[in-house]
Amino acid sequence: MANILSYQHAINLLKISYKNDGFPVREKTLGQQVSEEFGNQLSEHRHGCFYALLDEQLGLMRFVVWYFTSCLFTEKVKGVQHLRLATSQFNALASIRLLCSRGFDIAARMQLRLLYENSIIWSRLLIDEEASKEWDRSFSLEQGNLFWHKYISKSKTEKYMKRAAEERGFTWLGNDELSVASLKNIVGFATHPTVFASYLNAKHDFNSTSRNGLVLGEIVDDSIVTVIAAMFCASLPFAIFPHPGFGVQSIDFLQLGHPFDFMAIHEGDWDANFNKIITFIQKIYVFSDRYYTESCARRDLT
Repeated sequence: MANILSYQHAINLLKISYKNDGFPVREKTLGQQVSEEFGNQLSEHRHGCFYALLDEQLGLMRFVVWYFTSCLFTEKVKGVQHLRLATSQFNALASIRLLCSRGFDIAARMQLRLLYENSIIWSRLLIDEEASKEWDRSFSLEQGNLFWHKYISKSKTEKYMKRAAEERGFTWLGNDELSVASLKNIVGFATHPTVFASYLNAKHDFNSTSRNGLVLGEIVDDSIVTVIAAMFCASLPFAIFPHPGFGVQSIDFLQLGHPFDFMAIHEGDWDANFNKIITFIQKIYVFSDRYYTESCARRDLT
C-alpha cells in the first residue's frame, strides 16, 4: 500500500497551511532550505514527510531565536533567559535531525532527553517566578546541578505543571500523559549504557552504514518515533493555553531589513509574526502525530 503522505505531500500541506494563516507562500519552504543545508535530500525516502515537517520546525525555531535576540535591548534579563533557552532548544532539535538522518538514532535519543528537559523547564519558567529567578542564578556547574535536582529530577516539573494547570485553569500539551510516557520509553534505555541500547546501536550500525562510507549511515526505521517526539518537545513552551506570554518587549527587526522579512504576515509587526510562528510550530507537531497515527493504522510504516 502506498504511503498516504509523501515528502511532497507534506510540502504541499505546509504551503496550504501557510497561505491559510496569512503567510506569503514561496517556491521553497523554510524546511526545504534547511534540508539543503544538511546536504542529504530525503524527498524520495519513504519517511521523508516526517523530515519535511521537522525541517520546517527547525526553520521556524530559527525565527524564534532571532525574535528573542531582538528582545535583549529592552528587557535584558527576560530576553537573555529566553534567548538562551530558545538557542538550546534549536541546537538540540537540529542535532536530533542530523543524527537521525545519518543512522544514529540512539545518539539522537540522548539529545531528545536534553530537548525534553529544556522544553519543560522553559515552560515552567513562564509561570513560576521563583524558579525563573533560581534559573538565572544557577550559572555555575554546582548551582546548575542543584537546580536540576530541585526542579527537574524525578518528574518534579511535570508534577508542578499538572498541579498548576488544575489550580490556575490552563491547558498544557506537556500534560498529555500518553505522549510523555511514550517519550520516556523512547529515551529511557538510551541515556545510560544498557544491553538493549548497545544491541540497537550494533543493529543500526550493521543495517544502515553505507557501503561507500565508513561512518555515516542511512535512516533507520526506529528514528520515526524519535523525530515525532522531538517535534512534540519543540512545541511545549508555546503550547500553554491561554499562554502567559514571555514578558519581553522587542525591537522590530523587520524595519531594520532583517533577512526573515519574507515570512512577514503583517508588515512592520514583528510581534504578530512571532505569535503566528509559534502557533505554526505546534501545528506542525499535530500534522506529524496525526499522520503517524493514520499510517500505523494503515500499516504504511512497516
